[in-house]
Amino acid sequence: MVFGYTVSWAPYASDYSRYLPESMSSRSIFAWATSGLFAATTWMMILGSVLIPVDPSGDVIDAFGIVLPGWLVFVVLLTLGLSAIPHNSVNLYSGAMATLTCDFKVRQAVTVVAAGVIGGLIALAIGGEKFEDSLKLFLHLMSYYITPWLAVLLVNYFKVYRNGERYPHISAFYDRNGAFRRVNFAGIGALVIGVVVSVPFIGTEVFSGPIADVLGGADLSTSFPALSRGRSTRHSRSR
Repeated sequence: MVFGYTVSWAPYASDYSRYLPESMSSRSIFAWATSGLFAATTWMMILGSVLIPVDPSGDVIDAFGIVLPGWLVFVVLLTLGLSAIPHNSVNLYSGAMATLTCDFKVRQAVTVVAAGVIGGLIALAIGGEKFEDSLKLFLHLMSYYITPWLAVLLVNYFKVYRNGERYPHISAFYDRNGAFRRVNFAGIGALVIGVVVSVPFIGTEVFSGPIADVLGGADLSTSFPALSRGRSTRHSRSR
Protein backbone atom coordinates (compact mmCIF):
# COMPACT_ATOMS: atom_id res chain seq x y z
CA MET A 1 0.00 0.00 0.00
CA VAL A 2 2.87 2.37 0.82
CA PHE A 3 4.48 1.67 -2.54
CA GLY A 4 1.21 2.05 -4.44
CA TYR A 5 0.34 5.32 -2.74
CA THR A 6 3.79 6.85 -3.28
CA VAL A 7 4.20 5.81 -6.90
CA SER A 8 0.67 7.01 -7.75
CA TRP A 9 1.92 10.61 -7.58
CA ALA A 10 4.47 10.05 -10.37
CA PRO A 11 2.11 10.81 -13.31
CA TYR A 12 1.49 14.28 -11.87
CA ALA A 13 5.12 15.39 -12.31
CA SER A 14 4.75 17.01 -15.72
CA ASP A 15 1.65 18.91 -14.61
CA TYR A 16 3.82 20.98 -12.28
CA SER A 17 7.39 20.75 -13.60
CA ARG A 18 6.30 22.85 -16.57
CA TYR A 19 6.03 25.84 -14.25
CA LEU A 20 9.65 25.58 -13.11
CA PRO A 21 12.38 27.78 -14.65
CA GLU A 22 14.88 26.15 -16.99
CA SER A 23 17.67 27.08 -14.59
CA MET A 24 16.28 24.77 -11.88
CA SER A 25 18.66 21.86 -11.26
CA SER A 26 17.33 18.32 -11.59
CA ARG A 27 18.88 17.37 -8.24
CA SER A 28 17.04 20.18 -6.49
CA ILE A 29 13.73 19.14 -8.07
CA PHE A 30 14.25 15.53 -7.05
CA ALA A 31 15.30 16.43 -3.51
CA TRP A 32 12.39 18.76 -2.79
CA ALA A 33 9.75 16.54 -4.40
CA THR A 34 11.00 13.41 -2.65
CA SER A 35 11.50 15.01 0.77
CA GLY A 36 8.11 16.72 0.53
CA LEU A 37 6.29 13.48 -0.17
CA PHE A 38 8.29 11.68 2.51
CA ALA A 39 7.64 14.33 5.15
CA ALA A 40 3.95 14.59 4.33
CA THR A 41 3.08 10.90 4.39
CA THR A 42 5.74 8.65 5.88
CA TRP A 43 5.36 9.85 9.47
CA MET A 44 1.62 9.16 9.25
CA MET A 45 2.25 5.65 7.96
CA ILE A 46 4.68 4.98 10.81
CA LEU A 47 2.21 6.40 13.32
CA GLY A 48 -0.53 4.17 11.95
CA SER A 49 1.62 1.04 12.23
CA VAL A 50 2.46 1.94 15.83
CA LEU A 51 -1.17 2.61 16.80
CA ILE A 52 -2.70 -0.53 15.24
CA PRO A 53 -1.68 -2.86 18.14
CA VAL A 54 -3.10 -0.38 20.69
CA ASP A 55 -6.71 -1.14 19.77
CA PRO A 56 -7.77 -4.84 19.82
CA SER A 57 -9.87 -4.34 16.68
CA GLY A 58 -6.92 -2.88 14.76
CA ASP A 59 -8.75 0.40 14.14
CA VAL A 60 -6.34 3.35 14.05
CA ILE A 61 -9.06 5.96 14.64
CA ASP A 62 -10.21 4.18 17.80
CA ALA A 63 -6.57 3.91 18.87
CA PHE A 64 -6.33 7.70 18.81
CA GLY A 65 -9.03 7.82 21.48
CA ILE A 66 -7.04 5.43 23.66
CA VAL A 67 -3.68 7.21 23.58
CA LEU A 68 -4.85 10.84 23.29
CA PRO A 69 -7.25 13.04 25.29
CA GLY A 70 -10.59 13.75 23.65
CA TRP A 71 -9.86 17.35 22.66
CA LEU A 72 -6.58 16.35 20.99
CA VAL A 73 -8.29 13.57 19.06
CA PHE A 74 -10.65 16.20 17.66
CA VAL A 75 -7.71 18.41 16.64
CA VAL A 76 -5.88 15.50 14.98
CA LEU A 77 -8.92 14.34 13.00
CA LEU A 78 -9.75 17.92 11.99
CA THR A 79 -6.18 18.41 10.76
CA LEU A 80 -6.29 15.16 8.79
CA GLY A 81 -9.61 16.18 7.25
CA LEU A 82 -8.38 19.63 6.24
CA SER A 83 -5.17 18.16 4.79
CA ALA A 84 -7.28 16.25 2.26
CA ILE A 85 -8.31 19.53 0.61
CA PRO A 86 -4.92 20.41 -0.97
CA HIS A 87 -4.40 16.73 -1.90
CA ASN A 88 -7.68 16.63 -3.77
CA SER A 89 -6.97 20.01 -5.36
CA VAL A 90 -3.88 18.46 -6.91
CA ASN A 91 -5.94 15.50 -8.12
CA LEU A 92 -8.59 17.71 -9.70
CA TYR A 93 -6.03 19.93 -11.42
CA SER A 94 -4.17 16.95 -12.88
CA GLY A 95 -7.47 15.49 -14.03
CA ALA A 96 -8.16 18.71 -15.90
CA MET A 97 -4.70 18.57 -17.49
CA ALA A 98 -5.30 14.96 -18.60
CA THR A 99 -8.59 16.04 -20.18
CA LEU A 100 -6.82 18.76 -22.14
CA THR A 101 -4.19 16.25 -23.27
CA CYS A 102 -6.94 14.00 -24.64
CA ASP A 103 -8.25 16.95 -26.69
CA PHE A 104 -11.69 17.00 -25.08
CA LYS A 105 -13.33 20.32 -25.87
CA VAL A 106 -14.44 21.01 -22.31
CA ARG A 107 -13.74 24.04 -20.16
CA GLN A 108 -11.31 23.38 -17.33
CA ALA A 109 -13.82 24.51 -14.69
CA VAL A 110 -16.38 21.99 -15.97
CA THR A 111 -13.79 19.21 -15.85
CA VAL A 112 -12.83 20.04 -12.27
CA VAL A 113 -16.45 20.12 -11.07
CA ALA A 114 -17.30 16.87 -12.86
CA ALA A 115 -14.24 15.11 -11.41
CA GLY A 116 -15.14 16.38 -7.93
CA VAL A 117 -18.70 15.07 -8.18
CA ILE A 118 -17.61 11.69 -9.54
CA GLY A 119 -14.89 11.39 -6.89
CA GLY A 120 -17.38 12.28 -4.15
CA LEU A 121 -19.82 9.61 -5.32
CA ILE A 122 -17.06 6.99 -5.44
CA ALA A 123 -15.95 7.96 -1.93
CA LEU A 124 -19.50 7.47 -0.65
CA ALA A 125 -19.79 4.13 -2.45
CA ILE A 126 -16.60 2.64 -1.01
CA GLY A 127 -16.67 4.39 2.37
CA GLY A 128 -17.54 2.99 5.77
CA GLU A 129 -16.30 -0.39 6.93
CA LYS A 130 -15.11 -1.46 3.48
CA PHE A 131 -13.02 1.66 2.85
CA GLU A 132 -9.72 0.16 4.00
CA ASP A 133 -10.07 -2.93 1.80
CA SER A 134 -11.22 -0.81 -1.15
CA LEU A 135 -8.30 1.58 -0.75
CA LYS A 136 -5.82 -1.30 -0.55
CA LEU A 137 -7.21 -2.86 -3.73
CA PHE A 138 -7.23 0.52 -5.49
CA LEU A 139 -3.58 1.20 -4.65
CA HIS A 140 -2.57 -2.29 -5.77
CA LEU A 141 -4.38 -1.93 -9.10
CA MET A 142 -2.74 1.44 -9.75
CA SER A 143 0.72 0.07 -9.07
CA TYR A 144 0.18 -2.68 -11.66
CA TYR A 145 0.12 -0.22 -14.54
CA ILE A 146 2.05 2.74 -13.11
CA THR A 147 5.16 0.62 -12.45
CA PRO A 148 5.64 -0.47 -16.10
CA TRP A 149 4.66 3.06 -17.16
CA LEU A 150 7.51 4.39 -15.02
CA ALA A 151 9.87 1.85 -16.56
CA VAL A 152 9.00 3.11 -20.06
CA LEU A 153 9.39 6.71 -18.91
CA LEU A 154 12.81 6.09 -17.33
CA VAL A 155 14.15 4.19 -20.35
CA ASN A 156 12.92 6.98 -22.59
CA TYR A 157 14.59 9.65 -20.43
CA PHE A 158 17.90 7.98 -19.62
CA LYS A 159 18.45 5.80 -22.70
CA VAL A 160 16.64 7.35 -25.66
CA TYR A 161 17.17 11.00 -24.76
CA ARG A 162 20.47 10.57 -22.86
CA ASN A 163 19.47 11.90 -19.43
CA GLY A 164 17.20 14.44 -21.09
CA GLU A 165 20.04 16.13 -22.97
CA ARG A 166 18.60 15.15 -26.36
CA TYR A 167 15.07 16.30 -25.66
CA PRO A 168 13.68 18.41 -28.51
CA HIS A 169 12.77 22.05 -27.98
CA ILE A 170 9.71 22.75 -25.86
CA SER A 171 7.76 23.64 -29.01
CA ALA A 172 7.86 19.95 -30.00
CA PHE A 173 5.35 19.21 -27.24
CA TYR A 174 2.74 21.21 -29.17
CA ASP A 175 3.45 19.71 -32.60
CA ARG A 176 1.03 16.85 -33.28
CA ASN A 177 3.35 15.42 -35.93
CA GLY A 178 6.63 16.13 -34.16
CA ALA A 179 8.87 14.10 -31.87
CA PHE A 180 6.07 13.67 -29.32
CA ARG A 181 3.35 12.77 -31.78
CA ARG A 182 -0.11 11.85 -30.58
CA VAL A 183 0.51 8.14 -29.93
CA ASN A 184 3.85 6.41 -29.46
CA PHE A 185 2.91 2.82 -30.24
CA ALA A 186 6.28 1.45 -29.12
CA GLY A 187 5.83 2.98 -25.69
CA ILE A 188 2.19 1.92 -25.41
CA GLY A 189 3.10 -1.59 -26.54
CA ALA A 190 5.86 -1.85 -23.93
CA LEU A 191 3.41 -0.64 -21.28
CA VAL A 192 0.81 -3.26 -22.23
CA ILE A 193 3.43 -6.03 -22.28
CA GLY A 194 4.65 -4.95 -18.83
CA VAL A 195 1.14 -5.19 -17.42
CA VAL A 196 0.43 -8.55 -19.07
CA VAL A 197 3.70 -10.08 -17.85
CA SER A 198 2.89 -9.07 -14.27
CA VAL A 199 -0.53 -10.77 -14.27
CA PRO A 200 0.70 -14.25 -13.15
CA PHE A 201 2.38 -12.61 -10.14
CA ILE A 202 -0.65 -10.61 -8.98
CA GLY A 203 -2.06 -11.61 -5.62
CA THR A 204 -5.19 -9.75 -4.51
CA GLU A 205 -8.52 -10.74 -3.03
CA VAL A 206 -10.33 -10.23 -6.35
CA PHE A 207 -7.73 -11.96 -8.53
CA SER A 208 -4.69 -14.13 -7.96
CA GLY A 209 -2.32 -15.31 -10.67
CA PRO A 210 -0.93 -18.87 -10.83
CA ILE A 211 2.50 -17.90 -9.48
CA ALA A 212 0.95 -15.93 -6.62
CA ASP A 213 -1.18 -18.99 -5.77
CA VAL A 214 1.92 -21.18 -5.58
CA LEU A 215 3.54 -18.62 -3.27
CA GLY A 216 0.55 -18.57 -0.92
CA GLY A 217 -0.83 -15.28 -2.21
CA ALA A 218 2.42 -13.29 -2.13
CA ASP A 219 2.30 -10.49 -4.71
CA LEU A 220 5.54 -10.11 -6.67
CA SER A 221 4.02 -8.33 -9.67
CA THR A 222 5.91 -5.10 -8.97
CA SER A 223 8.66 -6.67 -6.85
CA PHE A 224 7.21 -5.58 -3.53
CA PRO A 225 5.69 -7.79 -0.82
CA ALA A 226 1.99 -7.70 -0.07
CA LEU A 227 -0.17 -9.33 2.53
CA SER A 228 -1.32 -12.79 1.57
CA ARG A 229 -4.96 -13.31 0.77
CA GLY A 230 -5.31 -15.54 3.78
CA ARG A 231 -4.11 -12.87 6.18
CA SER A 232 -6.30 -10.21 4.59
CA THR A 233 -9.33 -12.46 4.81
CA ARG A 234 -8.75 -13.29 8.45
CA HIS A 235 -8.26 -9.63 9.32
CA SER A 236 -11.50 -8.66 7.57
CA ARG A 237 -13.44 -11.40 9.33
CA SER A 238 -12.06 -10.43 12.72
CA ARG A 239 -13.30 -6.89 12.17
